[in-house]
Amino acid sequence: MKDLFYKKIVWLLCFFQLLSCAGSKDRDKQLVFGNQNYADSFVSSIQPKWFAKPKRFSLVTSAKEPSIHRFFDVKPFRSIEQKTINVVVTTPEGSEFINQIDLSSGQIFTDKKVCSQDDEYKKYNSSVGKPNFSIGVLPRVLDQLNLPQKVIIFGAKDYISKHYKTNYFDVRVVGGYIEQICPHGGCFDADKWLSRLVLVGVQNNNPEFKKIKSIVDIQKKYEWDYSVAFIQNGEGKNIISDKFFPRKRMGAIVSSAQALSFLNRNSTIFTIDKLKEMRRSCYKLYDFLWKDLSYVNAGSKVAKTKKEIRQKALLLQEKKKEGIRDLSFSRRFIHNFKKFNEQYKTCVKYVYPSNINDDAKRHWFFSYLTAFHKLHELGYAFSCQSKSWNINPLIAKNKRVQSLQDQFRNCSGNDLDSAFEYAPVLLDNLRKKNKLSYRYIDYDKGSSGTHMKIYNWTKVSGAKLSCSDEDDMNFGFNKSIFPKDIRWEKRGSGKKKKNSKGMIIY
Repeated sequence: MKDLFYKKIVWLLCFFQLLSCAGSKDRDKQLVFGNQNYADSFVSSIQPKWFAKPKRFSLVTSAKEPSIHRFFDVKPFRSIEQKTINVVVTTPEGSEFINQIDLSSGQIFTDKKVCSQDDEYKKYNSSVGKPNFSIGVLPRVLDQLNLPQKVIIFGAKDYISKHYKTNYFDVRVVGGYIEQICPHGGCFDADKWLSRLVLVGVQNNNPEFKKIKSIVDIQKKYEWDYSVAFIQNGEGKNIISDKFFPRKRMGAIVSSAQALSFLNRNSTIFTIDKLKEMRRSCYKLYDFLWKDLSYVNAGSKVAKTKKEIRQKALLLQEKKKEGIRDLSFSRRFIHNFKKFNEQYKTCVKYVYPSNINDDAKRHWFFSYLTAFHKLHELGYAFSCQSKSWNINPLIAKNKRVQSLQDQFRNCSGNDLDSAFEYAPVLLDNLRKKNKLSYRYIDYDKGSSGTHMKIYNWTKVSGAKLSCSDEDDMNFGFNKSIFPKDIRWEKRGSGKKKKNSKGMIIY
């Protein structure tokens, strides 16, 4: 039935384009409008389901249609017996840019510009430039580091480059390897390196790769030494005081059977039921936080004239009759942050919180709220005494100097307004210091961008390429970290507060 469907598509495409379906034996390898590869691209086109509804949580295209979600709209596995999987490609072979996928929006964004580098391990004598394989992810699967399951694909360069932004690919796994990552610095101690599995595959049902059964076969057909050099250098290195350190290294190589078995036992796989439950609970949390935190309480509104004072009194009386406690923003925020902090961090990592086209005010509220939570997750705490974000160091596993319960003591609404206002500034400073941070991307525009609409905070790893050209090395630094025309809508009273000595503070 599937073959018959393919034939019908090919026949129709040939008919409308007045192309002959007869051709050479090499026709399947060409990307010609009307051939089998082109027909396959229609069958593997990603269909928008995740963002189909509800509207307030959707990400829509410029045509106001639901966007495709490249991580959740594609099922991961095709046939375990045949070792075939579906792969969403982020960076095609030979690309001038290294791209990443944002899990919350499901969109691809440009991360780095490829340049000529030396091998940090001094084992590959030539320079390292563009990847000689495509880089992608296995949809709905997280690896041992809770990152999207990485897959590299050899071959089918032209086909993948043409369709990777809108399609997924049928890939046959031929093996895997252990990728070790140094989060920051030099990682001179072995226990500082983190490990994850990476799958290696080829395009399925392509006669060119029929005889490739293992990584040994890949090594014979492709320049494997260069592949290893790119794996260990091509996606960035750690940098401290202008000195580069290796960020990635290749560990043991495993067979396809070992790789898939390990993946099944040690990965997080999002089933349909899990996705539905996660989305439902996150939507419920977002709606609650918007309802509870978005309004300015009547008691904090400054009333100067007799009319304003009378209106304020009536409003307070009305709320009292309705059984609504007119709590200050600071009390509401602190209570909700301490109660839902962990749940919110998980939600915004995977579930998009707001549709800017449906309610811009709500969207920018959640953008600032997310920036606040991201900084807290990075190990920063806001001091209401100094009105500044400060490092809150780890003193033990999952335990910091200042506990969550000890934070926000004596914080006013004005203090918290400052915390929200300064959050994007600090994230920008961290990025410029080559530290782990986040950058808000509206459209990934420009000649280097993917031209995808994102409107979300995206991770900045802090890794850099050791380019000889400084502009290439600092690619992205000149890009704004947050829209300059957007401001936090203040929810404090606007009144000046006195400190313990009776002095007015601002």
